[in-house]
Amino acid sequence: MYLVRPIRLALPVESRESERGIKKAGAIWRRAKHGGTVYCARKEGSLLRPPLLEIAGLNKTFGKSRVLSHISFSVGEAEVVGFVGPNGAGKTTTMKIMCGLLRADSGTVSLAGFDVARQRRDFLLDEPMNGLDPTGMVKLREFIRSLCRDRGISVFISSHLLHEVEQVCDRVLFIREGRLLEHAEVSADRLAEIAAVYLRTGDDAAACALLRAQPFIQEVNPLDRGIECRLPAECVPRLAELLVAARIPLCELGPRRTSLEQVYLTHYPEGGSQPIQ
Repeated sequence: MYLVRPIRLALPVESRESERGIKKAGAIWRRAKHGGTVYCARKEGSLLRPPLLEIAGLNKTFGKSRVLSHISFSVGEAEVVGFVGPNGAGKTTTMKIMCGLLRADSGTVSLAGFDVARQRRDFLLDEPMNGLDPTGMVKLREFIRSLCRDRGISVFISSHLLHEVEQVCDRVLFIREGRLLEHAEVSADRLAEIAAVYLRTGDDAAACALLRAQPFIQEVNPLDRGIECRLPAECVPRLAELLVAARIPLCELGPRRTSLEQVYLTHYPEGGSQPIQ
């Protein structure tokens, strides 16, 4: 896990009048150059600024093996971003380059729009949850969240403990064979969405027949114990109404959400990773 402190810099202004105007608007002063553009405070207290941390086009080879290919992503201020993938996917190499411990063949790492090599930075260890007991994991999770909430610090985490990553991260990036997987990034909001509904009744066979007859229910799957249904989230309350009206006892009803582990397995069904050829 790597921890980056936000940098606050004085803002040169065009005139004393504009300086007074910015102060009157209550804007936060910040100046950051990114891609040839200087970002600064504007009217109504608004603020244009680049991502706190930006990785652009990282490439790295060891001998004849290419281990990173065009890695690009960003981390916003006070954001927790997870970085997952199988062993050998390129996570450690990416993070060593971010730290300045390893030189990339090409690409840049910038902090608040400036080359990270010229900035002060604080880092925490990779795989921070390894070896911790459950109490330690909870405390670490709370500590990470407090850094973001109370101090505006961004955190970048690489870990194989997907359940912990899921609980603490705002976004999760997936890397495989030295490349970030396109369209594979997931957010905490997406993981919180209801993927299916589990219910258990006093007569699951009758309940299945009833639910399959409803046009708003997309899928009904009987389980060894209970039923799994897929339907729009706004239609979930209608399940209980249907069962009650049909005099089928409802014993249990709850959401089934897609876990980070399930998402991970769709991207890495065979497990390991090989260097890019």
